[in-house]
Amino acid sequence: MSEIHAPAQATSPLPPSVSPMRMDRVWNAVPVPLTPLLGRDEEIGCIRVLLDAQGTRLLTLTGPGGIGKTRLAIEVAAQVAPDFAHGACFVALASVRDPQFVVGAVAQALGLQDSGESPVQDIVAAVLRDRHLLLVLDNLEHVVGSVAPWLAALLAECPLLHVMVTSRIAVQIDGEQRFVVPPLPLLKVEAGEAVSDNAAVALFTQRARAANRDFDLTTGHAGVMAEICRQLEGLPLAIELAASRISVLSPPAILARLSDRLSVLKGDRRDAPERHRTMRDAIAWSYDLLPPGEQALFRRLAVFVGGFTVEAAEAVGGPMTLDLLTVLVDHSLVRRLPLPGEGARMGMHETIREFGLEQLIAHGEEGAARDAHAGYFLQMGAEADRGVRSHAQLEWFARLETDQDNLRAAIAWLAQQERIEEALKLATDIMWFHWIRGHDTESRDLLESLLAHPQAAKRTVGRVRALAYIHGTATPLGDPYRAKLAAMEAVSIAREHDDPYTTAFTLLGLGGAHTFEGDLDAATAEFEESLAISQERNDLWLIGIASAHLSQIATRRGDTELATVYAKHALQAGRDVGDRHLMAAGHGHLAEMALRQGSLERAEPSMIEALRLMRALGDKRNLPYYLVNLARIALHHGDVLTAVTQVEESFAITQQTGNRQELPFCLLALAHVTRRNGEHARATQLLRESILLSQQCGQVSGIAQALQELAAVAIESGDMRFAARMFGASDGLMASTHHAETELWTFVNEADLMAVVRSALGDAEFSTAFGAGQALTLDDAVREAMEFTPSQVSADASGLPSPTDSPFGLTPRELEVLRLMADGLTNQEIADTLFLSLRTVTSHVTGILTKLALTSRTAAVSYAIRHGLI
Repeated sequence: MSEIHAPAQATSPLPPSVSPMRMDRVWNAVPVPLTPLLGRDEEIGCIRVLLDAQGTRLLTLTGPGGIGKTRLAIEVAAQVAPDFAHGACFVALASVRDPQFVVGAVAQALGLQDSGESPVQDIVAAVLRDRHLLLVLDNLEHVVGSVAPWLAALLAECPLLHVMVTSRIAVQIDGEQRFVVPPLPLLKVEAGEAVSDNAAVALFTQRARAANRDFDLTTGHAGVMAEICRQLEGLPLAIELAASRISVLSPPAILARLSDRLSVLKGDRRDAPERHRTMRDAIAWSYDLLPPGEQALFRRLAVFVGGFTVEAAEAVGGPMTLDLLTVLVDHSLVRRLPLPGEGARMGMHETIREFGLEQLIAHGEEGAARDAHAGYFLQMGAEADRGVRSHAQLEWFARLETDQDNLRAAIAWLAQQERIEEALKLATDIMWFHWIRGHDTESRDLLESLLAHPQAAKRTVGRVRALAYIHGTATPLGDPYRAKLAAMEAVSIAREHDDPYTTAFTLLGLGGAHTFEGDLDAATAEFEESLAISQERNDLWLIGIASAHLSQIATRRGDTELATVYAKHALQAGRDVGDRHLMAAGHGHLAEMALRQGSLERAEPSMIEALRLMRALGDKRNLPYYLVNLARIALHHGDVLTAVTQVEESFAITQQTGNRQELPFCLLALAHVTRRNGEHARATQLLRESILLSQQCGQVSGIAQALQELAAVAIESGDMRFAARMFGASDGLMASTHHAETELWTFVNEADLMAVVRSALGDAEFSTAFGAGQALTLDDAVREAMEFTPSQVSADASGLPSPTDSPFGLTPRELEVLRLMADGLTNQEIADTLFLSLRTVTSHVTGILTKLALTSRTAAVSYAIRHGLI
């Protein structure tokens, strides 16, 4: 490129070719857009603040092609022009291919004529020397290297001049302030934003109506349009091009075609710059400005999905990656991603990445790049297999979560290349993370697909590990038969290899299968063998896992003393190795023992600590169970509202993970708290769903527990005879299973409730109804449960105590909240003190005010003091 020379030092106020009449001119050379700018209020405000800041003379709006830099610059220039004594002047440079013509374009925009008597740069400098003007240089990226020295000199010579540049590349001169233009904000459903209020959707709608005047946001496609905008990552040009297709494609059809987005994102606007006719052209404009080395790195980095670290980029990009990566960031083809903490993570917009993959394939480089990518993540997987069970556990879980898409891509590539053993290795190295986070469906499908390959038929350690994890995912997904077969084969192969660690690990799975079946003797033998092998090897992690299982077995047998010993072993092992899952299991088992012994004082803090550890780890597999146990404790306090909140969260997590083994249990818990809240019809419906799911999963004990809860609904509805039949049916089902010897968790106090029924019916009638229930087959018991409809009878009429009997209608938990309010604590401080969510405490405060017919916290405290409630 030709260089542009800096303006010469003037020896007179103006070159002779410049008319003095120009000295008083106020420029207003800013284009007038034909459509309104949507969703950029925050960016406009930030840019105006930056322009107004002391010392800001050059502000560069950067970002990839199609992000909306030009449109934003026009809007800002139009708004701030009155703030400059000599206005604003907009200079479009996209069509100026030769750098030496840039100054001429500026002069032309300023209305200056070159007489040839003085260099044009001197004329421009002379005119602007004393002018308070905003000069906007639009699309400078293709000439920025040559223009930068001239621009620096111009700013130095014109102290009142302000320049705003739009460029995919930073100008990189002294004093430059950069503003990275972000995409349009995507729909924030969790914040309650309506689809119609979202700027990205509004832009889609605006452009769609331009293509088809009958297009309407309310035609049922609002959610689809929001998803289109999400997949296009809020890039305005991409959204506009997608919307232009509305004349021939419906929104769902556009969405379906976005897997090949570069073919879809094309437009036919004749007034659009050539580089903006398609997204491919917009990206190619930036790509073509790169030197060969940077182009090669850009292509290779396109194999990363969801971003990458600098270290990962170096593994794929080779030598000089760091320097070349900096250039790609400067060219707005790679961006820094927001990442908690101090780590740096880079990435590409998906549309740009798709272009990079096209170029990678076209240059015949895909295989080498993907091999390097897979190699990096194979090494990462091997380190993660150890790291997720160590004191660095949280860091490894965060890292694996961030790189989920890359790990999936690496496994898929290895499988495609028929490197099955390596694919199995990587898949099982990260499987503990998947297991804890509840990714059961994805994990099972992946492992089964890999094991179906002929190469995986060999009885290798890789096959063993895959089978062991299939057991761990098949049971929650409601397939205990497959789970047991996988566990049995895994143990068999592990013994053939004489591999103590693998044998101990697979025995845990087989013991779990027998536990599910209720064969506690077989399960105990397998867990004890695993524990013995682990102790011989001094493998603390396996010792802890085996101890946790043995604690569970002892609990089900009612041996609280032995269960407590094993729980403490699991807790200590977890502390020693740094595994929060193990620590949570230990605390959880100790809490269960305390609850069985009637000690809420010991149970509650242990359960809260287990919950804290699980939340920190994102343990979705076990969190629902412990939330339900905390709900039980809340019910002991008479705090139905907290119990409902905790059980609803438990149910939501279980639905999210698709854990069919736990879903009936969560439905049962939700039915219980719903009944305690007086909603009998809803409780009955939830129990029906729980019973049907338990039947599908072969969980007879779950049906038995649900029938007990249904009996409680019947009591509160005044149907004592049906309650007696359900108690009998529950007893009969338990007697028909291996679970008869165990003491399972139930949500109702069966003995107390049966005493209420016996008292209402009399001994003879109760015994007849109970015996008839015992004689019911499983199918008959389920049929009767499905046909039951509760009548509306108050709890008082049933003879059961009201769960909210307390002064002035306040529950014990509400009284506790009221006392803390009187101590001056905020809602957040009360939540922290009572280990509740802020939402729950806010609900409690609202309930207190409602029950006491008051309108403020101060009035509630005053009322409570005057009436002796605190």
